[in-house]
Amino acid sequence: FSILIHKIIMTCFCFLGIIYITLGGIRMNIKNLDKSLMKKLGIILGIIIGAFLVIIIFKLIFGGRISYSQIENKMIQSAKKYYNDNPEKLPSVDKSIVTINASQLTEEKYLKELNKLTKDRSATCTGQVDVINNNGYYLYSPTLNCGETYQTKKLKDALMKDVVTSSNGLYNYGDYYIYRGEYVNNHVRFAGKDWVILRVNNDGTIRLLELTKRNSVVWDDRYNSDRESTVGINDYNVSRIKDTMNEIYNDKEEFSDTDKAYISTQNLCIGRRSSENATGLDGTLECSNTMSGQPLGLIQANEFSIISLDPKCSNIDDMECTNYNYLSNLNTYWTITADADNTYKVFKNSGSTFSTTASSTAIPRVVVQIDSHANYLSGTGTEDDPYIIQ
Repeated sequence: FSILIHKIIMTCFCFLGIIYITLGGIRMNIKNLDKSLMKKLGIILGIIIGAFLVIIIFKLIFGGRISYSQIENKMIQSAKKYYNDNPEKLPSVDKSIVTINASQLTEEKYLKELNKLTKDRSATCTGQVDVINNNGYYLYSPTLNCGETYQTKKLKDALMKDVVTSSNGLYNYGDYYIYRGEYVNNHVRFAGKDWVILRVNNDGTIRLLELTKRNSVVWDDRYNSDRESTVGINDYNVSRIKDTMNEIYNDKEEFSDTDKAYISTQNLCIGRRSSENATGLDGTLECSNTMSGQPLGLIQANEFSIISLDPKCSNIDDMECTNYNYLSNLNTYWTITADADNTYKVFKNSGSTFSTTASSTAIPRVVVQIDSHANYLSGTGTEDDPYIIQ
């Protein structure tokens, strides 16, 4: 504190010295001015001097102190510089994580002490940056802990505070949590697009469905020997729709490298189910076969139905499943699920779920899973105020 006072006094003396010298240079001209004008000039000069001194004192006291979100950004940039200088320390395998503490970044001159950055002088802060390898792209996720004053909030934790057991909202459903009902606050803005949260998985990843409307495409249009026609083959592994997902992911106008750092690869459920026997909504049929390590996918046939709060919705083709369901008003879009009764039909949604020829067209609504380390920045989840991640 004594050093701060000394700096303020020295600054004031220097400033007054400059003013004295300046006035000395023009004092001969001031003699020719009338007293009234000199008085006005004195008032103006006094205001300027006072304002300047206030600014100087404020900067000396608070200079260099920034908001908590700005501190988190500084932590990210410092960690990036550290790993740019030490690339061998980055996680090398998909989904692997390394952590560096803020204290280490400070010791190695990459970051100023956290307590010297916070505006609240009474706060004692600690922090770390987790670096996650997501399909070769690195997510830098800061965690800042300043006790009761401030703590970084993860999006998954913000969502889990509003779990319900009735009406609209986030429900516990087996090993994960899903949004059910017609009016739910599950909107997210990500990668410049609008999404809704389908569920929070047991590993903390967050499953999103794209709302942005795309041009309709075929699920598959290859020649089918069973039908002796180009009606398509309902095998996701070799489908056109899988190619479409890969093209979207690799298009930098769709997802930047920064966006891809948030996308956690998923195990797609590509099991088949029968359109003749449509019972079972828990995903057991859909997940009887999986494809690992995929960044993008499509919604499963059962996922539309389990959103409904109508007690009469028990099969995927029940029209009651369109009731109390926030996805009911979306235009026709593909699911990832094939019809087990044949080799050329797949399920699509158009208010309800039904089986149709793979060579017909529908919108490919992308499904992604956001990494569990994504930080909550703002938003309440409404359509007008979607969640924003850091």
